[in-house]
Amino acid sequence: MLVQRRPPSPVALQRYAQVGAEPVLLDRDTVIASGRRIVIANVMEEAANGAVRHNSTRLARVLMRWYSRTEGLQ
Repeated sequence: MLVQRRPPSPVALQRYAQVGAEPVLLDRDTVIASGRRIVIANVMEEAANGAVRHNSTRLARVLMRWYSRTEGLQ
């Protein structure tokens, strides 16, 4: 499971709350109990207006690093 390290800014939280959206909180114990691994990284970016998007370069880098470390562990 890939989890964003840094939380969204107050501006972003307010922007998304206005449309009824909120961040998904990590339930670490449940994820671990399910046998999944947790990868924590900064893969999002925010616009000045609080819009949150994935940074494709960072996301790709994290996924490739994860893949290279876990290849063959299955």
